[in-house]
Amino acid sequence: MKKIILLFVLLCLWATSFAQLKIDSQGKAIIGSYGSTTDTRLECRGPLLLHCWGGADWEDIHIDWNNNYSAGQIYCTSFNFMLGTPAYYVGRAYLRYAYLNNAPIVSSDIRLKENVKPIESALQKIMRISGKSFNYIQDSSRQEIPAIKANLTKTTFGFIAQELEGIVPEAVEKPSELNKYYGVNYMAIIPLLVEAVKEQQQMIDSLKAQLAECCSSSEAMLKSKKTNTTNSNPTTQQSVIDDVSESKIILYQNKPNPFSDLTTISCYIPKNIQNAQICVYDMQGHRVECIPVSGRGPVDVKIAAGKLSAGIYSYILIADNGASEAKQMILTR
Repeated sequence: MKKIILLFVLLCLWATSFAQLKIDSQGKAIIGSYGSTTDTRLECRGPLLLHCWGGADWEDIHIDWNNNYSAGQIYCTSFNFMLGTPAYYVGRAYLRYAYLNNAPIVSSDIRLKENVKPIESALQKIMRISGKSFNYIQDSSRQEIPAIKANLTKTTFGFIAQELEGIVPEAVEKPSELNKYYGVNYMAIIPLLVEAVKEQQQMIDSLKAQLAECCSSSEAMLKSKKTNTTNSNPTTQQSVIDDVSESKIILYQNKPNPFSDLTTISCYIPKNIQNAQICVYDMQGHRVECIPVSGRGPVDVKIAAGKLSAGIYSYILIADNGASEAKQMILTR
């Protein structure tokens, strides 16, 4: 009897040593011929296939290394594979490279939001953002899949997160315990671009209206003087035209433009003008400053950046009861 018991024990030990599915002393389930020392609860040596009933047909979920890239793959034989559900999200996904056959959809339901406010000074923020071209640093210690490595070595375009943080911090993901690198939410820039275009269009419409009013006034003045001198000799008519030109205020484009420290605005102010000033406005139409102009004829006016923030400004020459067409200047930092 003792021999039988001993033989049974030896057989059990022999079967355990060659078992394909076993539980080790640490409670870890091992599928395969050997295990590792890692802290896992289930270890599979070789491809893993989950053969599931999908409702209308069988669906296979594969996890294996049997491919041309010598890299792990997870894929499904149908298009019904989902990672997470509408009720149970996947918290985070860290990807080296992602290829999508369709546009990503970001949840944007008003029922999920609070503290909804209009975006202010969008154009000023966009003007401060600096796009860059760059290449990612390659990690020689990692053996990348050739197709992925080819994409990672390409020159690409984007922003520097540390620079963007000082302009649009809402679009920057700071380093944390989960991720040691800065990240950028590029989709957060789209609403800024939309509002910036709208602000710029408002400026264009305002400038068009001012230009049309200015041109209309000049044409009416010229037409009136020409009518009064219809029977005059050619010398008198030319004198009238010169008088009209000399009596008209003229505002020129500032130079340099854009500028970061100092720029010069040139203008022409007729001698008969009593009061003249150049006024600067921000993108919201608020007057920033007005600079009196004492000279007559050709005059240069210096504009210093001072405490002005980077952005687009409009300026206009106001003389007595008239005004020139508005022009734009760009301040960078």
